[in-house]
Amino acid sequence: EPYRPFLGSPPTPPPAQQPRGIESPAPSASAISSSASRDATDPVGPSSHAGPGNVATRERQSAEQELRIARTKVELNLYDQAFATLRDLVAKHDDSPVALEAYFLMASIQETQTKTEDAMATYLEIADRYRGNARAPEALFGLAQATLRSGRDGKEAEARKILGHLARRYAKSP
Repeated sequence: EPYRPFLGSPPTPPPAQQPRGIESPAPSASAISSSASRDATDPVGPSSHAGPGNVATRERQSAEQELRIARTKVELNLYDQAFATLRDLVAKHDDSPVALEAYFLMASIQETQTKTEDAMATYLEIADRYRGNARAPEALFGLAQATLRSGRDGKEAEARKILGHLARRYAKSP
């Protein structure tokens, strides 16, 4: 379960994140041995060295952290602030799988704020940017639903057209 910020009582930090000044129990000999053997066999080298794999890991963790922060902002109804965090996330981590999640959350925020046209544009962007991804059909379906909620003339015909495209393009999708 991901760590969630608290509201009210003091938080209990996750096991891997002890606050400064609180000492962790000394690692066992087997833990030290296990760590040393991992470092010796790790093609990147010891875990303290910055290598390409570690940079990628840090980038992924940074993107995941930004997404968690944005979700917490949404839970607190801080939609504009969450949207700004998500916009920054997709700009910095556009090739990350986390960016796809961020785009869907952006569309959800726009729908919550009844910014239907903006949500439609976001769903369209997802469907185009991630057309080979398993979630692309979901974006087109979201676009069709948002189209039906829009104030557009001919919205039913437009939604049918989108759904027809969805059915043809992703016929083998579950």
